[in-house]
Parts: sequence; C-alpha cells; structure tokens
Amino acid sequence: PPKATWQYLFERGTQRLRGRSAPPARPGSAALPAPAVEAAARRMFERDEDRRAEIVRERKMARDQRLQEESEHCTFHPRTNCADVTPAVDVIEACATLYERGRLSQDRLRERAMEVQRLRT
Repeated sequence: PPKATWQYLFERGTQRLRGRSAPPARPGSAALPAPAVEAAARRMFERDEDRRAEIVRERKMARDQRLQEESEHCTFHPRTNCADVTPAVDVIEACATLYERGRLSQDRLRERAMEVQRLRT
C-alpha cells in the first residue's frame, strides 16, 4: 500500500461515499487558456454592468411614479409665470438701479397727474 499519509487515509475513508478515488488534479491542467478566461471575465463584467444599469433605471422609474402619484393627490396648484398675467413691474425697471426706479416712478406720477388735469378740462 502507498505511504500512510493523512490524504491517503482520508481518501480511503471516504472512498465508499465518493465511489472511486480520483487521482489528484495537476495544477494548471484544468485551467482555461488566458484569452478564454479574459473573455469570460469580460462577459461576466458586462452582464453585471447591464444588470446594474437596469436596476438604476427601475429605481428611477419607481421614484418618478411615486412622485407622480403623490402629485396627483396634491390640491395645491401654484400659478407662476402665467401668460395671462401681465407683470406688475416693467422689465427695464426691474433691472434699473434704485435711483433710476425712483425717477421712473416720479415720471409716472407726473404723467397721471397731467392726464387727470386733461380729463377735468
């Protein structure tokens, strides 16, 4: 019999469970060639990236749907920047300095006063 090592004793003790003892595998004999390993790794990586992107899309769609459902039940509908509402302040006046806005306001007051005088006469 071969030398009584722990490996031999283990294999003899488990031979009935495994059927017949297999010879030990040589390192590198069952290994795939480098290009095949690299191709398999790349496929696995690409599959993982696709799955990750799909999960991100699903989460975004779920978030958008949740926001849409929440907004359907909301009774508050603000009306901002509506086309039917004219701005109270002229655009030029909004960009003017404080002094220029004061002068424009005085000019408007004078024009209104003159129009009121014209209407009275």
